Amino acid sequence: MPNKRILEKLKVILARELRVDADKISEASVLTSDLGADSLDLAEIALVIKEEFQYDMSDQDIQKIQTVSDMCSMLSKVTEKEAA
Repeated sequence: MPNKRILEKLKVILARELRVDADKISEASVLTSDLGADSLDLAEIALVIKEEFQYDMSDQDIQKIQTVSDMCSMLSKVTEKEAA
């Protein structure tokens, strides 16, 4: 799945889960400070990602993610491995 498609899906998920305008979400957005996510929000987002991308994010994965770009990169790597 190309990075752009992943980013667009993530924007929809983040906008819905964090109740922010999707147009305000960019790859540079920091999940906590820019989008207002807390640890509970991140856990909920991980569950939605599991459903949407069939990827079960570990606690270590969640802790590594700071920005939307980080999340997008992680999911790109996962989808590339599955496609190979």
